[in-house]
Amino acid sequence: MMHHIHADIEQTCDSLEQFLRSCGFAPDNFIECDWPVSYEPYKHWTIKTDSATLLKKTTTAFRQWDAENPGMLVGYMEAEAITTDIQISRMEFNPAVQLPFRLTTKRLPLGVFRQSEIHISFSENETDMRLRQALHDSGFYPARFMETYGPEEIWTIQAARRVDIEAILPATIEYLRTVGGAARCSLQEERVTDYLVSPVDFELPPVINTITWL
Repeated sequence: MMHHIHADIEQTCDSLEQFLRSCGFAPDNFIECDWPVSYEPYKHWTIKTDSATLLKKTTTAFRQWDAENPGMLVGYMEAEAITTDIQISRMEFNPAVQLPFRLTTKRLPLGVFRQSEIHISFSENETDMRLRQALHDSGFYPARFMETYGPEEIWTIQAARRVDIEAILPATIEYLRTVGGAARCSLQEERVTDYLVSPVDFELPPVINTITWL
């Protein structure tokens, strides 16, 4: 199984960046988002691996670095298992197809971390604006990366309870497969297997509060 390890950093320093590079993290930063509400860390570092040994080695080293450098981490480390990874075929957008739920979100309390999330990624310039608006209106929120073909949008929803993601995942997959309009599109579910959050209070992305089925 593929795993991602992310370090999302709100304040950086040379010591932390040197440590991250020594572990094999690569900078994977977001770019400015045009939507009115989005959530991106100041710095985003990533390791992608299918090695359980590397996963354990990296998370253990991160905890040791944090213990040896108290107060220097402002942000978090998370390890995630990619439990769903689906490619969505491109076809014409069908406005008659509707996402059958609406989500409201809430802020996580201090000391609590998410359990799971859905990412929907596609080419910003090649994807129908009506699909992007529908995801926004349903409660997903965007971020942007720069890929070789141009900007990519990643629409995300996170949950403090895994069952909330499990409840909406099948309907989300079916919606993307039937509504069309997306180019270079994929959907991933990522389940958190380990994390370390700094004690400094900073705003994490929101999580599902309510699910209303239409």
